[in-house]
Amino acid sequence: MKKNNPMLKVFKINDMSKFLLGASLTSIGQSAMSLTLIWFIYNQTKSPFLIAISLITLELPSIIVAPLIAFVLDRYSVVKVIYLTNLLRAILFVYLFFANLTTVNSYVIFFTILGISSAVLPLSKSGENIIITELTPKEYLVTVNSLMNIQIDFSLVIGPVLALGLINLFSEKVAYLVNAFFLILSAHLYLQIKIKYQENKKNKQAIFSFKRWVLEIKKGLSFTLKNKQMRALIIIFFLWNLLLWGTLPVLSPIISETYLSGLISYSIMSVLLSGGIVCSSFLIGLLPFKNNMMTLVFLSICLNSILYCCIGLINHISMFGLIFFLMGLVSAPALIYSRTIFQLVIPKEQQGSVFTLMGSLSAAGYPLGAIIAANFISWDMIEVKYLCTVLGGESYYLVYL
Repeated sequence: MKKNNPMLKVFKINDMSKFLLGASLTSIGQSAMSLTLIWFIYNQTKSPFLIAISLITLELPSIIVAPLIAFVLDRYSVVKVIYLTNLLRAILFVYLFFANLTTVNSYVIFFTILGISSAVLPLSKSGENIIITELTPKEYLVTVNSLMNIQIDFSLVIGPVLALGLINLFSEKVAYLVNAFFLILSAHLYLQIKIKYQENKKNKQAIFSFKRWVLEIKKGLSFTLKNKQMRALIIIFFLWNLLLWGTLPVLSPIISETYLSGLISYSIMSVLLSGGIVCSSFLIGLLPFKNNMMTLVFLSICLNSILYCCIGLINHISMFGLIFFLMGLVSAPALIYSRTIFQLVIPKEQQGSVFTLMGSLSAAGYPLGAIIAANFISWDMIEVKYLCTVLGGESYYLVYL
């Protein structure tokens, strides 16, 4: 049985362990920092709008800027691009640790730095997808993507626990320093990875121009919108982010404060959601390669939407925990199989620009969802948990169509 375990075989691939460890360190630091930021803003202001602004600051710059700079992944060493990106983000978070948030200007600088970090983050995420396609044989792509899901959401389990400990023992700002430390470690791990690069990358460096840059952006956009699978996935992920994942971070702390027991229950909900994704990802990684991946993606999102509806029908903390765990359990197939489809469909010479552009287009729903949720709550238009029911129902209906 052990000899046939695809996950064990994956770890025998050269540099795969370094890659997964580097990705995990990045995810743990980011998770602790993001959760701490959201709770800090809510705890200080009780304002859904400021939570939405912080989420927009973390997402919007990457949506706008990343597609414009993604060409570097198609022209230069991917591991060096990720290395420099992580070092830059580490420096920014060290600055945030020492910054004092006492005036309007200090808050402007704070959110500006978060925006810069957000703008370059997709270079690391898209670079990870490129490294996976370079290191991994086709038959193991689903397994590697399952392991990526596991490390991301295992990090999201550790992140809330780490954030809770940092808040209780020190202060919220320590999370920025921890994130910087993890980014530096992961940067050095990535730099040790050796992958084969296309020979034309070296040639492209010498002939780069503004005209060529515009042409490459157009080519990436054209491929993304003309490919039927890519187009369908972008639309449904946009809707999913708009109605579920964009609204959940705004609603979760309010649900925890209103119906449950505050910060502890907020952290528990985050852990259970990620725990469900980890369990499901592990099972998917052990299964044979699937041919009907698009169908599984649609089914996964529909089930996730139905469970989101159920939040409005419950009151007990144990039921909230069960729903969040099941939401994670059923969402993993969509995350894993969609990533695998992208890796199989996108031409190697366009991976950097298309991966980043695709991510930006589908992620555009995330900040919009945060704004929608903040408006509903601020205007007292509907009780929080019933808003989850409405949003989940809309998501199911639109994706099903």
